[in-house]
Amino acid sequence: MLAGGLGKRMKPLTPHVPKPLLPLLNKPIIEHVVKMLRGAGVERVVVVLGPHTKKVVDYLGDGGGLGVEVAYAFQPKPLGNAHALVQAIPLLRSDLVAVVACDNLFKAEDVHLFLNEFVHSGADAAIAVVEACGDEISSSSLVEADSSGLVLRVVEKPSVEAEFSGLAGVSLHAFRLRALSVLEELKPSKRGEIELADAFNKMIEQGMRVVLHRVSWRIHLTTPWDLLRANLELLSEVSGAPAHWNFELLPPALVGEGSRISEGCSIGPYAVLGKNVVVGRNCVLRRCLLMDCVCLGDSVVVEEAVVGCGAQLKKSVRRAVVPPKEIVS
Repeated sequence: MLAGGLGKRMKPLTPHVPKPLLPLLNKPIIEHVVKMLRGAGVERVVVVLGPHTKKVVDYLGDGGGLGVEVAYAFQPKPLGNAHALVQAIPLLRSDLVAVVACDNLFKAEDVHLFLNEFVHSGADAAIAVVEACGDEISSSSLVEADSSGLVLRVVEKPSVEAEFSGLAGVSLHAFRLRALSVLEELKPSKRGEIELADAFNKMIEQGMRVVLHRVSWRIHLTTPWDLLRANLELLSEVSGAPAHWNFELLPPALVGEGSRISEGCSIGPYAVLGKNVVVGRNCVLRRCLLMDCVCLGDSVVVEEAVVGCGAQLKKSVRRAVVPPKEIVS
């Protein structure tokens, strides 16, 4: 699992919380990814970490609490996803290697099918893809393939003027261990990174078989707005609130443990409150994510917003990202 990025596009949330530990339904993103892998039959996960090592290691530990074995590799500088994978190679114990980024979620059954089809294909590597338009592909990668699903070329973040095939590569890959030998031959791209797109192309040049597999659903967490959309999209799967309350709860909504909500409030639809959130009287919360320990004054409206840990809101916010510990008055 690649988790060594700096999360720059998640600012202003990430200076205080590493991106893998940002909340998704009040559980860290990385916990959801580990559970997804476990649900797909993965028993051992090597997590490649960057600067925010200690907090993630402290949370995951040896993985026993999540039903998997977790080991750690370290990427001192964010020099690309292929460079991150190189750091994990000494810790790999299986001939079959699955690679996923910690900011991508798929359905566990899709991951299981992806890996199963790869094993039976006899290929050297596999790329998961989704149908996408030009703008989506230009922020990901373009995957060109023949009618049988054999990959011909991968272009990392192509220009929007390029002729697109309609297939965008996503951060779910599989390799035979022997295929990873090409990683040592790669040089930095024009973007200054050592990239898996170049690794796939190198494999193809050397006569290895790279295949694609379509996935139907994924969540990609890049910005605070992605984090909000993901929380709201998954909210229909779980809702909850204190057993006794004197406020209006409009599902789907989730109220975290230890939160206190005053009378006259309207929570939801589509509101996620973290742990120990304090909400004053007559507040309205809709389509929002409030992280742990947020405090709201009376008659505050929060709508289409992400509020970082420990922030204090004394007036309403709409369509905003409030940094952690910020005071809005």
